[in-house]
Parts: sequence; structure tokens; C-alpha cells
Amino acid sequence: MPYQICSLLKQFSMHVVGASLTGIHPTLNCQTDKSRSSSSFLQKVADRNVIQTTDAERKVTTPAGLQDSIDAIVSKYPKGRSFVRPSGTEDVVRVYSEAETQTAADELAYEVSMAVFERAGGVGDPPQHVAL
Repeated sequence: MPYQICSLLKQFSMHVVGASLTGIHPTLNCQTDKSRSSSSFLQKVADRNVIQTTDAERKVTTPAGLQDSIDAIVSKYPKGRSFVRPSGTEDVVRVYSEAETQTAADELAYEVSMAVFERAGGVGDPPQHVAL
């Protein structure tokens, strides 16, 4: 599927489906390039404004320690990268992740979602692994 179309479907899915009752919701897999798979989740938080970002929303400046946690998690995954950004309309944080395989991308997104849950005021049940 062409990346631009997949990206639009991903945004639509996140908007329409929203976060699941467990606080984490997998959306579409889009190959952003031939060497990486991607995964994205929504994490419910008490207040989305607790997340502040810089560098075109690729780095978290607050809450303190969250970006260090994300960097440590990402370092465990070959070709891994991940960033988070708050929703503009709801108390959720979008977690975007890429890694060498789809399984690794999903696991990376899960681990980053746990860091968001723990450091940014996650609400409800903590993120759960999603059966693939």
C-alpha cells in the first residue's frame, strides 16, 4: 500500500477507533521504507498537556525522564526509532514506533506506551500486549 494512503488510513483509524479499554490500541502497519516496519498506539492519559515536545515533535521535553526512557528502550531494537506526541483534541498520547520487523515494532511501541503510562499519568489499566 502506498505510504501516503496508508498514513491517511492510520490517522483515520486512530480518530475513529480511539484508544481501547486497556488504554492501548494497535493501528495499521505501514512500511515507511523497505527496511523497517511500523506500529502506532494510543495511550490514555489524565492530561495530554503534560507531554511537551521539541524537534518537530520527535523529542519529549516534559515530563522529565520520559525521553531518556524512550531512548533507552529504542536502543534495544535494531533499526528502531520511536516518538510520542499528545493528541490535539483528546487526553491520549500517540506512540509511533519503527523497527526491523513487525514484531519488534509492535514490542517497541508497547514498551514506549508503558513508559508513557508510568511517567505521563496513564489512566485505566496499563497497556497490554496485543495478540498478533
